[in-house]
Amino acid sequence: MDWLFNQVLAPSSEFASLAKSRQSQLTKPAGSLGMLEELAIRLAAMQQTEQPGMERIWISVFAADHGIAAESVSAFPQAVTVEMVKNFPSGGAAINVLARYLNADFEVVEKMPQYPGGVSALMEYLSKNIKYPIAAIEANVQGKVFVKFIINKNGNVEHAKIVMAIAGKNISKSKDDLMVIGAGPNTQSSKADYIEGAKAIDAEALRVVNAMPQWIPGEQDGKKVAVYYTLPINFKLDDNKPSTGSIDKNNPPVIFVDDVQMAKDFDLNSIKPEEINSINVLKPKDEKEKAEFIAKYGDQGANGVIKITKK
Repeated sequence: MDWLFNQVLAPSSEFASLAKSRQSQLTKPAGSLGMLEELAIRLAAMQQTEQPGMERIWISVFAADHGIAAESVSAFPQAVTVEMVKNFPSGGAAINVLARYLNADFEVVEKMPQYPGGVSALMEYLSKNIKYPIAAIEANVQGKVFVKFIINKNGNVEHAKIVMAIAGKNISKSKDDLMVIGAGPNTQSSKADYIEGAKAIDAEALRVVNAMPQWIPGEQDGKKVAVYYTLPINFKLDDNKPSTGSIDKNNPPVIFVDDVQMAKDFDLNSIKPEEINSINVLKPKDEKEKAEFIAKYGDQGANGVIKITKK
């Protein structure tokens, strides 16, 4: 996870210029590769090299009969699509040659897997089942995780793994500490705490993906097939969850678990994420509200209140 804290270099205009100049010397008509040329220049600028490279290349071809040939837009008849799709598995198409040259994984999918009920049902499942890890809440870890997995021919999830973890764009380095951007004064979190929170989010993303119900499997040539699927999962702290970074142990908030007030030194990490049904955070917005919190919850109420409901 240390890569999260490495400096991200700005794209280099110098290497972008060198890459563009190199392209003009290649034996091909100018602009003949379309957006690929622009993409190569951008990669050269980001990687700060005249000849950029790519690793772990995956090529997916999605074949569909969408009726565009009937509108006389395509230069080829509808039957050509069918023949091309048949040609892909045998390795006889131009894209197969490129895939072999690049040592890329290659797949052809006629019909992608579908979550029962569609995308809206998938989003509802994630919303209801994701439990924000306490370690991530305390360190104010937020961001998007990309999980790649296989939907096998029976519709079951297999081999889920994190292909892109939480990005550290909401942090700034200061020696060994990180200042996590938040709304309150207690926003400082150690590097170790942030990493622990990010790892907890990765684990939660994998847990909720592996627990998904059966999907409608993908199809190739009319047969059920296993297909890779990549799912982005957004972890965001909102009004129902803490958003002010780590808890100040010297000035802890009042904590209730199932309406029972916990001791001042109660450790939130003692509650497992899978045991939590909901988390509600109350924080005084001004001095007047702070006085009301103190009157209701005692002096400790000035630091806010966390109410946790377990399953």
